Amino acid sequence: MSYIEDPRDRDESDNEHIQTLRVARVKAVQQRRQMATELAGDDNRAKTEEMQKRFMELHALIAAIDYAIEDEATDTTVHRHVG
Repeated sequence: MSYIEDPRDRDESDNEHIQTLRVARVKAVQQRRQMATELAGDDNRAKTEEMQKRFMELHALIAAIDYAIEDEATDTTVHRHVG
């Protein structure tokens, strides 16, 4: 088995890693939106403080996913299996 770099494999739309990250991002954004709705309606201070912490962690996760998508899109170490 050998691997060679193939620039054609760098097409972002065909990169399975980018597609996986995009799915993860969509799910995280949905969770963040749901959490924002809950934060807007919750008057329980203790619960609200915990939710705020989780909200910030989730937002950081989304930023990390965005960074990973960008990294995958510019990754020059993409290889294609040959033979």
